[in-house]
Formats: sequence, C-alpha cells, structure tokens
Amino acid sequence: MICQNELSNEVWQLFQTTQTIYLASVEGDKPRVRPVTMLCLEDRFWVLTGTDDNKIAQLRQNPCIELCLPLQNDENNGYVRISGRAVIVREEGLRRKIADNCDYFHNHWHDTNDPGYTLLELEFTEVEYMKPGDYEGKKFKI
Repeated sequence: MICQNELSNEVWQLFQTTQTIYLASVEGDKPRVRPVTMLCLEDRFWVLTGTDDNKIAQLRQNPCIELCLPLQNDENNGYVRISGRAVIVREEGLRRKIADNCDYFHNHWHDTNDPGYTLLELEFTEVEYMKPGDYEGKKFKI
C-alpha cells in the first residue's frame, strides 16, 4: 500500500500509532468534517466508531473520504491531506485484532460483537504533504 520513495517515507513517519485527524465524508452534496482518532497498525489505518454515528450513514451512501493531519513546528504550520475511501470491516478476526490494539475500545463497547461498534479501514489513493514552513504542498499517488 505504501509507496517507497523519500517523500512518502517522510509522510508515513509522521503518523503515530494513535492520533487525532480530521476526517471528511460526504452528506448529499456537502462535506462533513469531524475530528476522529485514527489507529495505525501494520501499515494500515483504522477508525473505530459508533455504528449509529452520522459518518457511518454518510459512508454507506458514499465511501469517499479525505483526512487531514495538521502539522506544526515552532513557527510554521503544514499538513498531510489524504484522499481515499472508508471500508466497513466485517471480518470478526480483524475487528478483534484492532480492538485489542486500541486502548480506548472498552470505554465505548463491551466486545467486538457489540452492534454499536463499527470498524473502518481507510484506504488511500492520493497524498498531499506540505511541510511546516513550505508554501506549497507536494502530491503523490499511492
């Protein structure tokens, strides 16, 4: 999934195991953005969320997403912006593996069979990266 070049390696190193990102989905013809916690595990990207959340209804209608990870150093801002799609994961073994690696899972759900638990895998197609201090983002396809 991950391109092997200098720029892409730099981008992927910016992601921690768990971090807050801004995730955009589509509702009708309007974008909807919200902060969510994204889990990075084995070079794959996950969001654990509530089944009844608005984003799930939106993603069932249109799986296209974009996310933004803001970046900041002492004096400058930048970002990683990624386009792709969200896939609802139904495989129980994978749902359990991700839950077992998520420290907040049991704050929200009883177990992986909880009907209120939905696991999303974020599949990426394009990245735009603007280092803090740069004035233009650089894009690459995945």
